Amino acid sequence: MDEKIFSEWKEDNAELYAKFKVDLEEQLKKPYHQTILDMSEGNIEPLQSVIADISDIISKDGIDIDPLIEGY
Repeated sequence: MDEKIFSEWKEDNAELYAKFKVDLEEQLKKPYHQTILDMSEGNIEPLQSVIADISDIISKDGIDIDPLIEGY
């Protein structure tokens, strides 16, 4: 994105950008597992699909990731 366009957008949407920045910083401070636990049901299904895909790929290499995700 062009730097000038982005700067103009930030000026025009200062309140929205500030909220986004605060929300993002809060999420980045949380441990990953807490972020996952805080997700609503509708957002968990895509994550579970990605985890299953990664599990399939990793298990082909002989690495067992089940102990890492048990209990979640």
